[in-house]
Amino acid sequence: MKKYLLRSALACFILHTSFIIVSAQISCSINFLNSNNGCSPWLLAVNAVDTSVYPIIQRTWSLKTCNGTPIFTSAAGLNPSYTYMLVTDTCDCYYLTLKSENSNGDTAVSISNPINVYPSPQFNNPYVVPQAGCPTQTVTLYPNLTTSCGIIDSLIIEWGCYLPTHLSNNLGSINHTYDTACLPGYRSIGAIAMNRTVAR
Repeated sequence: MKKYLLRSALACFILHTSFIIVSAQISCSINFLNSNNGCSPWLLAVNAVDTSVYPIIQRTWSLKTCNGTPIFTSAAGLNPSYTYMLVTDTCDCYYLTLKSENSNGDTAVSISNPINVYPSPQFNNPYVVPQAGCPTQTVTLYPNLTTSCGIIDSLIIEWGCYLPTHLSNNLGSINHTYDTACLPGYRSIGAIAMNRTVAR
């Protein structure tokens, strides 16, 4: 009776241990080399951060709009990094998916946070009045700025030989006075506009 019980216990132990399987672990994530938000044209640049018990043999990158429309899928290969130039004249949203596979056939998938690409603010025929005069002369700049998304909240105007004017909003017009200290050849105007999406 004791021998029978011993054999039963041993058989049960062997049967139990035969189902212990150690699976290879694999994980992956996406590392943005710049940011996941940018201003068109914006270079999407990322690399893969993955760990695996077995060697990684293949990575696939897939880019889609947030509505699910496919943009690009990379060819099969190691593909440790991925770049894509995003150009848009509207506010667009994208998702990037990374799929990593190791030599044991294990796979891992990582999906990025939303990637937002914004169009730049546009100067639509800006003009200055008057365009000629003698010092001391006050001129008025009409930037005529528009943007298809976001809010223009920063405008930097370079007047030539004076310090730039920094504004926190998109004014319809800005006045500036040129005096005799500014020589005629330096009386040129340049401007940079930015909105809350950091497009410029």
